[in-house]
Amino acid sequence: MGKKKKFKKKINPEKSNKMIIAVAVGVVIVMAAFFIIMILGSGNSAPPEDKGALMKRMLKYLETTNGIAGLQYYPEQNKVVIIYEGYKESRQNYPKVAQFAGLKLSNKLGDEELIVVLAKDKEEQAIRSYTIKNGRILTEKILSTASGGQDQ
Repeated sequence: MGKKKKFKKKINPEKSNKMIIAVAVGVVIVMAAFFIIMILGSGNSAPPEDKGALMKRMLKYLETTNGIAGLQYYPEQNKVVIIYEGYKESRQNYPKVAQFAGLKLSNKLGDEELIVVLAKDKEEQAIRSYTIKNGRILTEKILSTASGGQDQ
């Protein structure tokens, strides 16, 4: 009686080593491409935005706020003037609106002091001024006896 031959193939070590090397090189290439994309994608590829454009972009929502008559931006002085319509002052708490706008903008400016001035009807009729830095209100000055909305 003859033994049945088993058709068991032996693994060729040369081909096996080449396959392992090919898979390893492919994995390294895919991982390197992934890390390069991550590094390049995390950087700020856009040119830095100037302060005036940043101020306008961050406070654009105020243009549609009821009772806000206008905004004046002075990027070289880190200053924003928020002008509200005086006849509507009983409806809004404009000092709080100015504080929130200043805090929001201050977080984007980083380690720079920002001055937010609240004015009634005209820029010259400033009633309050806030100095804000790093998301904190440093000073609040009452410049006029006009109420500027409801105080809370």
